[in-house]
Amino acid sequence: MTTARACSRRRPGAASATIENARLYRQVRQAAEEFQRRLLPEMPDLPGLDRQGRYQPATEAPAHRRRTT
Repeated sequence: MTTARACSRRRPGAASATIENARLYRQVRQAAEEFQRRLLPEMPDLPGLDRQGRYQPATEAPAHRRRTT
């Protein structure tokens, strides 16, 4: 019996749970990014100066904040 077939018999809801978890993760991440963007201050209007602002979310948590379990 193939591994995929054996796993599908042991855990029939695993695939749907994995898909749902991925969907929820994406939804929470998008909400967190939007919240963080709204916390950014507006840049002041300074005559004679070009200005740019950029928000770039981290791709992973800083090392000192990672959970190790």
